[in-house]
Amino acid sequence: MRHSAASTQRGAGLLWNLVVLALAAGGAYYLYRAFSVDDQRPGCASLLEGCSQRCRTTTTDDDAAEACQSKCEEHNKACVAQRADGK
Repeated sequence: MRHSAASTQRGAGLLWNLVVLALAAGGAYYLYRAFSVDDQRPGCASLLEGCSQRCRTTTTDDDAAEACQSKCEEHNKACVAQRADGK
């Protein structure tokens, strides 16, 4: 009877250690994401390239394509200004 009680206590201790480890890992991941989220935003040049590609594939009219490209340039200027302000 003693052997099975000791075995149960060891199992409970192991389970407790796993729970604590899982909570610590979750907390560490949360902190990592909280402090590195700005580093993972796409750059302004990347956003401009994606916008320009969408303009080329979705517009067939020259005037519409130019208007789309102008909007992309405006968005790029706003992005650069926002990043320069540190937001």
